[in-house]
Amino acid sequence: MRLTLLEIAFALGCGTVLENADAWGGAACEALAESGLLPEALHHVCPTGAAIDSREVTPGCLFFCFRGERVDGHDFARDAAKNGALAIVAEHNPFVDALGNVEHGMPPVLVVPNVTVALQRLAKSHRETSLAKVVGITGTAGKTSVKDVLVQVLASHAQTSCNRKNFNNGIGLPLSMLNASAEATFWVMEVGISQPHDMDELGQLLEPDIALVLNVGAGHTEGLGDKGVAHYKSRLFRYVEKGGTVLYNADYPDLVAEVSAMEGFLQSKSIVAQAFSGTAGKAAYCARFVPEQPGQYALQVDGKRVAVAAPFMGPYGAENVAAIFAVATLLGLQPEAIVKGLSQATLPEQRFTKRQVGPFTLVDDSYNANPLSMSRMIEAATLMAKNAAVPLVLVLGEMGELGSVAPSAHEALGKAIAASGACLVFWKGGYGENVRAGLKQGDFHGHFYPVLGGQDFFGLLEELELKHGVFLFKGSRMNRLERLVEVFTNQFGA
Repeated sequence: MRLTLLEIAFALGCGTVLENADAWGGAACEALAESGLLPEALHHVCPTGAAIDSREVTPGCLFFCFRGERVDGHDFARDAAKNGALAIVAEHNPFVDALGNVEHGMPPVLVVPNVTVALQRLAKSHRETSLAKVVGITGTAGKTSVKDVLVQVLASHAQTSCNRKNFNNGIGLPLSMLNASAEATFWVMEVGISQPHDMDELGQLLEPDIALVLNVGAGHTEGLGDKGVAHYKSRLFRYVEKGGTVLYNADYPDLVAEVSAMEGFLQSKSIVAQAFSGTAGKAAYCARFVPEQPGQYALQVDGKRVAVAAPFMGPYGAENVAAIFAVATLLGLQPEAIVKGLSQATLPEQRFTKRQVGPFTLVDDSYNANPLSMSRMIEAATLMAKNAAVPLVLVLGEMGELGSVAPSAHEALGKAIAASGACLVFWKGGYGENVRAGLKQGDFHGHFYPVLGGQDFFGLLEELELKHGVFLFKGSRMNRLERLVEVFTNQFGA
């Protein structure tokens, strides 16, 4: 971060509290700075990053006293100070007792009306001081995987910063931005939305040089159902820097229509719109899956064909490869470097990560789920089981935040399961009867077992005496399917 503590205080329009001193307003703070009364550190020291969890505070970073649903960050300000926080951003001085006495030896406190607003405002100021080329990635399925793989490709070329895990919402994105190095050549930031106003809030913070909409489908439709997911995802394009680039997936008609509707706006800002495709359609970057060679994709760029090995598995990976190739090319990487980076990249945890557990292939995609990502992972797991000539077992969970479309979406999932040829389905969460209805319509010949938790699952695994197969674990976060992954691993890992 290039901003000093004094510049941060001005940027936030807040007062500064130092040990026993009273809170000073912005103008007074400036006057004190000119008179030399403020500590020298405020003039020259820049924070090393930011945190909202006192356990993650490292020496030199800012601690934001964020109020969550269960805990209040103000109660952990002392812990943050012990861990080396350079300053505290809070809605009141957490080091003042009921009698008004200020605790000595504590770091400076920047007092703000709203910590969340302060976090976002400071992230925007940090963005404006950074010289990095900023990439914003959004979509319904696979954006975290694409972000992580793209970062690995770019990092071999230049210093690259990104969101940690999927810190992509109104708290996670600005926090990720503040922890991104101002010296980095590239920032790659995932943007996640669930409500109509979210993209406008996050887009104006990030103002990317390149904005990528990977795909659109039924996800968070409880909040985004009125105008459609494509409408709200594509709003990221309206916050692209002048002269930047928008990348969109030509395989989704709703998304193509949204881009066409904003053509005049994009031209007014000299923003170039480029398409990519995962079906080898008509686009600047096209890719297709090579089923005979799992993990292999055929890419077509400017009329030239390029063979690519990537960590993805199945047809869904084609759009990922095309998107990554497009972004990396726009950022100046040569095709050979991109191909090499893709071949060496790995997927993040709980995103179609494969490992051998005893005689079984375990595919862990348990982090989250929506209809688009669910159908894709089932398709990929089906292909794996078919190539290995072993049974397919699906351990699935309810898909959340779908609103009124939830019953029909789960019924459609049942049909997709039936078409996969899976022999066993374990189901955790609600809408099981809708899944059953879909299974019946699809003429499912396997077995369907609802499970409440790890104990049920363990008992069924022992009872069924399975010998081998591909196990796919996938469901929305509320199902905590990682616990079933742990039960499975403990039972068969030896």
